[in-house]
Amino acid sequence: MSLIVNPFDRSDLFLETKHHAIVAEAISRADGEKPFKRYIDAWWLALCIGVRKDHRVKLSGDTTKFNDGGIFSSDPWRIIHLQLLGLSWLGSTALDHPTQIIQLSSEYVNGGIEWIVDTIHGQPNRTLAIYNRISEFESS
Repeated sequence: MSLIVNPFDRSDLFLETKHHAIVAEAISRADGEKPFKRYIDAWWLALCIGVRKDHRVKLSGDTTKFNDGGIFSSDPWRIIHLQLLGLSWLGSTALDHPTQIIQLSSEYVNGGIEWIVDTIHGQPNRTLAIYNRISEFESS
């Protein structure tokens, strides 16, 4: 079994404070009407949406730390994906700058989190709301 080194383990992960509480309401390990089991799952979906829409928004000064990069070790594929994104954003030296990769990722997350918040706000079944709206990202 090969091991993947986590270069992001000392990086803090943040959400805008205004979004943190809304995301918290969409997290449950057992409720099928809540789409996320962990904050990192919401963060990751927001990252994917931000990248897909090519929408980056710098974090304001009003943020809430929800975890650190050590969480990526529980899903090593996320480490590889972040490194690949870093290479596409920063070029061949990206792997030497994990902090910069997390910073850019956080900006894409912040660009995608609005989509999640808009989608789940006021919805009784937030999971279904996301499934119904995700089709807007399908390529034609």
